[in-house]
Amino acid sequence: MTKLTDLQTWSRLYEFMAMPVAGGVESSWCYGDMQVWPIIRSQICMRGSNVLCADRQHMKIANAPGKSSKLAASVSTLGNRLRSMSSRSMSSASSVPAAIQQQKSVAWPNLPAGVGTGNVWCLGYATNHKKVGDSHFQICMDPLRVALATQNVATIGLMTGLADDAPGILQAAAQPTITIETEFRAVRKDAQKLAKIDLDALPAFTKWWDELDGVLDGQTITTREHIATVILQTAATGAWLHQAIAQYRPRAVLVASYYGLLGHGSSWACRKLNVPVADVQHGVSGIGHHAYDWPSAPVEGYNTLPTTFLKWSQREVDDMLTGTRHWRPTIVSIGNNWRLLDDVLEKQIAPDVLPEAGRIAAYDALKAAEAQIKEIKRGRGPGKDILVAMHPDEQLPWLADLRKIAPPNWRFWLRLHPGEYRGGAGLEQRRAELSGDNLIVAPATELPLNVLLRHMDAVVTKYSSVALDAHAYGVPSVSYSEAGRFFLGSPERSDVSFVAPVAERIVNALTVRLSPYGSC
Repeated sequence: MTKLTDLQTWSRLYEFMAMPVAGGVESSWCYGDMQVWPIIRSQICMRGSNVLCADRQHMKIANAPGKSSKLAASVSTLGNRLRSMSSRSMSSASSVPAAIQQQKSVAWPNLPAGVGTGNVWCLGYATNHKKVGDSHFQICMDPLRVALATQNVATIGLMTGLADDAPGILQAAAQPTITIETEFRAVRKDAQKLAKIDLDALPAFTKWWDELDGVLDGQTITTREHIATVILQTAATGAWLHQAIAQYRPRAVLVASYYGLLGHGSSWACRKLNVPVADVQHGVSGIGHHAYDWPSAPVEGYNTLPTTFLKWSQREVDDMLTGTRHWRPTIVSIGNNWRLLDDVLEKQIAPDVLPEAGRIAAYDALKAAEAQIKEIKRGRGPGKDILVAMHPDEQLPWLADLRKIAPPNWRFWLRLHPGEYRGGAGLEQRRAELSGDNLIVAPATELPLNVLLRHMDAVVTKYSSVALDAHAYGVPSVSYSEAGRFFLGSPERSDVSFVAPVAERIVNALTVRLSPYGSC
């Protein structure tokens, strides 16, 4: 038997995970009253995409058992939308199930005086935190916080992944912003105390798990034990958030990357308490992304999914409408995060959320970054500038050949993934590995993406959401992986060329994109 390629395996896995289990029995898979199918599906698809598409083989388990969107126009009615959102509660607003009552032992952090109650809570995370000058912006949330402030809707930023004394907290651009990381760590630890979940006791689970093993062609990307642990941590997180949301009664809760503990947990808690909960697009969001493609979901969705989605463009809205089929959450186009940030920094609005001194300093920092890019380009002479948006730990086996056959005046700006860049330990080694006359690494990695994209002629990536950001700035992209067709949206995008990861194919696609007529 011929062994399947990783991408063939991924395609089979994705198709399998989109199918109902035994006619729809997955809707009954619960821990307490928390529906766990979205958690199981998220864990398997995330690990599958990392191993099979992004080639992050260290995550594989060996030998284991079985264009511009202006702020005023894009979000002018966001306050009204938040007020009118329906949380579509799927269970009563009664107390948390007994199985997770003990989670009340972890206290919610003290919120600053005058905020929390009746506000919109914006749950952010460290990877989405970007430094501009001396200020740190939560790219998904801060432009929305400014927009809501103009409509007299108060907000608070609640951050995970950052300690109390981290620069991202002490120098947060939007105010107020506090960290909940200490408490969140304690919640995850306390999850060990919860009653265990026996996955094989769920209807048809054992047979389904055996079928999953066959679909993966012998590869093991996760285990029952890992999934069970994530379910318990989600339950603990949901109970913790339920307690806090019941106490403060926020107007709405916004999450970025909902398919994690905070996202699934807050969705469950908000639905129980009839508080609107929305996912804010943070990256790729196409019809082939598991988080936004739910062909077999019931009409009301699941109680661990948000009920509203805020998207970068009408294309993403249309993609999700196609992918959700029977389920009809509220889906709103608000504009690209980086373009919204541009608008925020150029305007003197909402000084209570974004203090004027910080806004001006950030704007000045963007201008300084722009001057730095122009100086680099001036020093190297006329040419074409191509941003290579990399994934964590990604190797570029085609890069050496690409440099040999590409025109000598092409410059490649290699942008390491934020997750890798923040890691620090191997950063200098990675930079050394990627050094070369026509390669630019440090500025491409460290400078704000919105400034870089204004000065790039094209983007090359496996399937990074930078391709979507580039589209917002009128910059075409080349995706060198079939996986790009899954993650970058509609099957045929006029702004993205899809080619094999071969130097000659990439150069040919770029040549067309960089021509005056620029289409593929």
